Amino acid sequence: AQVPEGTAVVLVVGIEPDTVLVPNIVGLDEERAREQLAQANFNGTIDTRQEDSLQEAGTVAAVSPDEGQPVDPDGRITLSISTGSIALPDVTTRTEADARGVLTDAGFRDSQITTEEVDSEQPPGTVVATTPGPGSDASADTRIVLQLSGGPAEPETIAVPSVTPGAPATAALTSLRNAGFTNIAVLDEDGAEASPTDATAVGTEPGANTELQPDDRLVLVVRPNTPAGDGSTDGEGSSGQN
Repeated sequence: AQVPEGTAVVLVVGIEPDTVLVPNIVGLDEERAREQLAQANFNGTIDTRQEDSLQEAGTVAAVSPDEGQPVDPDGRITLSISTGSIALPDVTTRTEADARGVLTDAGFRDSQITTEEVDSEQPPGTVVATTPGPGSDASADTRIVLQLSGGPAEPETIAVPSVTPGAPATAALTSLRNAGFTNIAVLDEDGAEASPTDATAVGTEPGANTELQPDDRLVLVVRPNTPAGDGSTDGEGSSGQN
């Protein structure tokens, strides 16, 4: 039929004889849902069961038969009452976009989800953990943090301290250890192992201000002290005796 735009149209919905339609009760608390069923002339049995849902706790999360479906007035209807929380889905190893999709599909709002970057061997951008953790109870108000891999951490490095040539080798060695180096070799100028005792520092290899990791090999080059009486004085003494 042709009618003017804006004309009210009445829809006549057929139902099975001697049945009533389940009213819209999802989202109502249990008491209000029972009242709506009574007003719809349902006089049968109303069962309830708990259901994990992000709907407000105590409200109807689902009804069986579904809303709008016919039911015998003396039949049975089951109300699923929301617990107000669900187990947080496991989104580790997913990309941020995939993880957000899984969480929003589960009923969480995107505004609930935040991210933070952490050092990890996982590919950058991958979810390595969540707070709360997977399987934890989470409600519609729970703040969810996705920990995203930023890649491996940059190795810690230390600048090699300056060693004063001619200073006691033991003091130079202590200075290098105090700076954090743990793999220090003490060698003489010929490359042979030497003791820092009774020796003076020549320098380091690599040199001062070089950035090394704490366990990188660092060489303290020393010059053994010349024992008293050694050197050209012996020749002078012999000449004097002649």
